[in-house]
Amino acid sequence: MENKIGLSLPFGLFTGGSSGGASEYVDAFGGVDAFLDFCGDNLDSVELRTVSNAADPDVVLGAVKSLKEKGLTVTLHGKLCEAEEFFTPYLRLFSAGLEDSYTITVHPVDGFENTERLLRDICAMIDAEGYPVTVALENQRMKETQSFGTCAEVEEIVARIDSPHLAICFDFGHQLTNERRGLEPAPTDGFLSRVCHTHIHALCERTHFPLSAGECLLDRNVTELLSLGYGGVLNLELSPERYGDKIDVGASLRDSISMLKAAELQVRAKLDTLNFYKKEYLDTIKCARARFDGSDNCALLVGHAGYLLKLDGVRIAVDIAPRIMPIDDAAKEFLREWISEFDAIIATHSHGDHYDRDFIISLPDSVKKLIPDFLPLEVGGRVKLRHGSSLKLGNIDLTFFEGAHLFEGNGVPELGFALGRGEDSYVFPADARDYGFVYPHFDNVKVLFAHLWLGRALALRGYEQFVDRFCRFIESFGAERCYVAHMRETSRNVENMWSDIHLDAVRKILPDVKEAKIGEIIAL
Repeated sequence: MENKIGLSLPFGLFTGGSSGGASEYVDAFGGVDAFLDFCGDNLDSVELRTVSNAADPDVVLGAVKSLKEKGLTVTLHGKLCEAEEFFTPYLRLFSAGLEDSYTITVHPVDGFENTERLLRDICAMIDAEGYPVTVALENQRMKETQSFGTCAEVEEIVARIDSPHLAICFDFGHQLTNERRGLEPAPTDGFLSRVCHTHIHALCERTHFPLSAGECLLDRNVTELLSLGYGGVLNLELSPERYGDKIDVGASLRDSISMLKAAELQVRAKLDTLNFYKKEYLDTIKCARARFDGSDNCALLVGHAGYLLKLDGVRIAVDIAPRIMPIDDAAKEFLREWISEFDAIIATHSHGDHYDRDFIISLPDSVKKLIPDFLPLEVGGRVKLRHGSSLKLGNIDLTFFEGAHLFEGNGVPELGFALGRGEDSYVFPADARDYGFVYPHFDNVKVLFAHLWLGRALALRGYEQFVDRFCRFIESFGAERCYVAHMRETSRNVENMWSDIHLDAVRKILPDVKEAKIGEIIAL
């Protein structure tokens, strides 16, 4: 189930105030109503920030009602104080019954003991009055005038009080600021397991910048939260009053929402894939082996970009790299034993997810090692390849050509290859990056195996500019069928990992493109 995506809204939007980013959002979207319509159309949740202890309860209730009418769930950002005063702005809201429960985020006040005392009293009042509230204590950014509120200190207070009404709000940007200044390490599982709410923003010149403008550790933090079962809101907390004079407020908000939604989907894809490798991979590959061995002409994906091919009885492995795959030793040994029976193994380039030197060395001399001349490897059965090399295995002709794994100064040398069987061709360009590169022409291309790549570090935002280029690259081969791989590579962060989001974008242009999936036999 997907997490809710949220945004902190300035409470001033509902009081006629202009501070806290209210005027910037209003100007960017052409009015309060237009902005709230945008929120209802693009978000699941909003947080009212910051509700003072003197706020009018009627205004608070009216604000929440208007947001609920937009289909949004509501969280609150309050201020920690004495229990009686703390609840005053929310009493009419509680009695209205608009939500089963509210999360109210608070910052620590000065001093560990005082913060703990206030929170104990608030939790006791929740018990006594039955208020529908979870209080979330937020980790703070350390300043010269503030030396309390790190993740460890917040975790300690919450653990000491040990109340079902008290949890943690994890502020990504505050923690990152402290971490970059050497004031605290990455958050522990103990901290993360107590998180019920989040504040997400980028560290640029300051905190609370749009995600597209700076550093925010989305991959690490969202991955760790979701792996521990976090089911709360992924909530953007931006401060457009800090950057609105130099960054487009509306466009940057749209980008931030899009990036956060994409990151959540990317993390889920990564975690699901890791779970598959851990629990299902070996059984899947064992079943696939029986089908592969019983087929005449087929291909089988055994990693995100590692293939087994069989044509006219000739068996060829391509870019098998168990070293980097998140599989156990039994699965690695199964692959080694199976591929030891093959006629040849091909390595296209030096990247670790394609080239596993030790695995290749472990194979017997009877397996030809078809290795580019730019990869140094002395092993029995090696055949050195270069651009234009060709050889024959049984009835199969292999032709090797220069690949285009270099783009704007990034990448390594690479060989692509084609299999020829009679008049038919099967083409593997390998990891293409430069989609303007001119590849050799092959007649009667039955199947093209293309590796998805839509720009360096653009998987969350900006990949759209490469989709059309990738589609034109596919079309240039004139293949009857195209299978796309190099997806859900779990060793990559979410900014560089390709998943269904990106294949769906390709299929909007080329709907017949298929995904090569681990364990599924592809007829050749």
